[in-house]
Amino acid sequence: MALFVGKLPKETKDEDLEKLFSPFGSLSRCEVKANAGYGFVTFKEDKDADKAVKELSTATIHGQQFWIFENIFCDFLLRFFL
Repeated sequence: MALFVGKLPKETKDEDLEKLFSPFGSLSRCEVKANAGYGFVTFKEDKDADKAVKELSTATIHGQQFWIFENIFCDFLLRFFL
């Protein structure tokens, strides 16, 4: 399942998201769009993505709270356009 992660600080790197999300399960993709303030994290198992969304709902990265959206539309975008 793909997650959209938004409102990220500009200094956020792929490795930051991987470090934050990987404890919840195996990732197949973890990418920050450079200087755009958003990225995508894709878990191999939907249950792991659900767990991450619940656990990280109030988390911060580089001192800033961020948004997480799980959405079937993200899966569509990642497969066909990104």
